[in-house]
Amino acid sequence: MSDVRSRPPHVTPDLIPAVPPRTRRWPKITIIATLIVLLLFGGGALGLYKYAGRKLKGAQNRSINVLPAPLKGPLNILVLGSDSRQGLTPREQKQRNFSPTSGRRSDTIILVHLYGDGKHAVVLSFPRDLRVHVPGLGIQKINAAYNKGPNLVIQTIKEYTGIPINHYVEVNFAGFREIVNSLGGVRICPKHAYHDPKAGLFIPKRGCYMFDGNMALGWARSRSVEPDGDFGRIRRQQQLIRVMMSKATSAGIIFNPLKAINVIDKVTKHLVLDPHFTTGVARALASRLKEAKQANGDVDFRVVPSHPKTIGGVSYVVAEDPDATGLFKAIKADTFPLPPYGKTAFSIPDPSDVTVRVINATGDTAKGTALKAKLKTLGFDVLQTVKTQSVQEKTFVYFTPGDDLKAKLVADQLPDAELVVGGNGDPKADVTVVLGTSGTG
Repeated sequence: MSDVRSRPPHVTPDLIPAVPPRTRRWPKITIIATLIVLLLFGGGALGLYKYAGRKLKGAQNRSINVLPAPLKGPLNILVLGSDSRQGLTPREQKQRNFSPTSGRRSDTIILVHLYGDGKHAVVLSFPRDLRVHVPGLGIQKINAAYNKGPNLVIQTIKEYTGIPINHYVEVNFAGFREIVNSLGGVRICPKHAYHDPKAGLFIPKRGCYMFDGNMALGWARSRSVEPDGDFGRIRRQQQLIRVMMSKATSAGIIFNPLKAINVIDKVTKHLVLDPHFTTGVARALASRLKEAKQANGDVDFRVVPSHPKTIGGVSYVVAEDPDATGLFKAIKADTFPLPPYGKTAFSIPDPSDVTVRVINATGDTAKGTALKAKLKTLGFDVLQTVKTQSVQEKTFVYFTPGDDLKAKLVADQLPDAELVVGGNGDPKADVTVVLGTSGTG
């Protein structure tokens, strides 16, 4: 199977939708901040290493209490995206999507667990309205802890999950935006239009777009554009994380000192780190993240198993036990693979997680029928097969950015199939296969 590439020119337009023109640009997901900043120190000259060390030291908050752990064992990093407007221009702060709010909020709460084997990782998202006990405040939404500072968030997560926190990373709006822009933007393929003035999210219709920092920020922040609220936002955040992880490997940052210094300057001033998050830690974590990346994409995405519920007139998200407790225990025990609790669309998939659309471009109806039967036997959810008048030799597997692991799972069943990043032509499908004559061997 060959490398992933962009849309091949010889696939006919009736099979895959054209990429629409870019939408108007408008003026946290935060594991991204961790990943990108760490990757900066994966190599490079000694001078750059020392320069980065000074910048990281300036981002440290010595009042933050974490439990440092040996770098060769399991590590847990709490990553928060704050709604701080620091770093935005005065004009931007007057815009509706950046209008000031009372108190402090965390739009994103993520626990990153790096396995002791150095080859796997888990990204666990917490809904911001999750109903938990906050020490000193009683039963509250988990987001309330951040209003009292990082230490209460750390204490709340540790008490709730039983998982110790070894490091803390926080980034604000401006920092997230700088990270996306430093990568040259990211390609996202929304499956429908989005309109949320409060988040600054304006997408006119479904299709593929190159998101700059402002668009990505709106995509990560919006809570009102989907019926399941914060769960829809978590899906979009996790999609961005997976896409940005892929983009970071080809951005040319870690091999170019000038680019690295530029990103360090722009990003570190928008970060808050625990006092033990040094360049030594960063370099060790970068090495482990590279190994995880090379281990066939073994970064698993989960959300705390939970559902919305109104209690005493207040809208909460409540955990589903024993699933939530079981997931926390498995992560704490460094268990791989994890039990299926809290799986999201961007978790490490098995066939039952993948919906496939098959377009038969072989000229032989029986071949399309045979592929559908094979995929269904393997456990894939296969939509109705479509036959096209076009005949081609090559087989292509199209996928939406972020669904790379699902696409690879399908492509593994097809001889010489080529992965193609782009809209797959069907909002109901995760992956679209355009079956050519070479794929029936």
